[in-house]
Amino acid sequence: MMEPKPILLIVEDEPVNVDILLEALDQAYILRVAADGISALRSVAKNPPDLILLDIMMPEMDGFEVCRRLKENAATREIPVIFITALAATEHILQGFSLGAVDYVTKPFRALEVRARINLHLSIRRLQRDILLRSEEIARMKREQESFLRHELKNRLQPILSYAEMLTWFDAGGLNERQKDYVGEILKGARDMVALIDSMKQLNDLEAGTYTPDRKPTDLVGLMQKVIRDLKEDLGSWVEVRCEDRLAGHPVSVEAGLVARVFHNLIKNAIEHVTGLPSAEDRVVSVRLDQEKNCAVVRIHNDGDPVPSEKLALFFERFRSEKKDKGRTGLGAAYARLVTRAHGGEIRVHSSPEEGTTITVLLPLDLPSAL
Repeated sequence: MMEPKPILLIVEDEPVNVDILLEALDQAYILRVAADGISALRSVAKNPPDLILLDIMMPEMDGFEVCRRLKENAATREIPVIFITALAATEHILQGFSLGAVDYVTKPFRALEVRARINLHLSIRRLQRDILLRSEEIARMKREQESFLRHELKNRLQPILSYAEMLTWFDAGGLNERQKDYVGEILKGARDMVALIDSMKQLNDLEAGTYTPDRKPTDLVGLMQKVIRDLKEDLGSWVEVRCEDRLAGHPVSVEAGLVARVFHNLIKNAIEHVTGLPSAEDRVVSVRLDQEKNCAVVRIHNDGDPVPSEKLALFFERFRSEKKDKGRTGLGAAYARLVTRAHGGEIRVHSSPEEGTTITVLLPLDLPSAL
């Protein structure tokens, strides 16, 4: 099938120049004409063309202003704009490019040059569209593949979970203590795998921007205290976790479950960095909550081995963990960054041999609006 002719909009207030362009371009394109900037914007809004030939010098609204408005509008910013100009001065050409124009042609027109420039930028635009469509198709296929794999993996894990739970409940086979430990490890591993699959799904949704947190006013101090209590129950008392509250009771507007998991991961990571230190004075993780302007600021600090400077830039990337052999997935920091950003917050890390490692999380406070 033959491709439809491209639609060109000529924006020019001099009839003689319009006639020249119509004659030069008539056979290859569908041509529309606007005599001024306002008419051009109306024409583009009604039926966007594939390319715009835009005169610079026009009364009331010049071509620079028309181009600026086109590029400010998400619906029209991708349309290629070629300026028509008698102004060959460098500053005018640079101004046009700075506004988003892709090229320019000078008066008097040379038909072959005009067609060559138009065809070049139409070809580039077609390639951009093809790349975008292919990228979207690849992303769709990736989402479908990941969804399929998650579904199939969880289906295959379910019998393992079920039978392991039955063995722990009923002890039907008269298991000895070692066998019970084995069953417990199987059950824990299967549960961890299900949690990892769910984490990957949530991580992908956050990364794609398709997950919107269900925000509610939340007592961040109470949430943090519960996270620390849960960690102490799981990890014991070998490491001391100190929590200092300077937030003065101001709530944050967050999805509590997501944020609790962020701090669980970050504090657990800090605990693991000091667990092997010989001195009890060094086996301390400090959590401090402050208020700065309209944000709650949480600083999690430890004096374990610092993060090497060359790896700080990758700290919040997926699968960065160097402790995968110890059950770490390398998703905790990446998850923390995505959740924080989804709440309109910010997260950063600072690490040095002299000062230890501090992760700082900023979350918007749920402050009452002024009457």
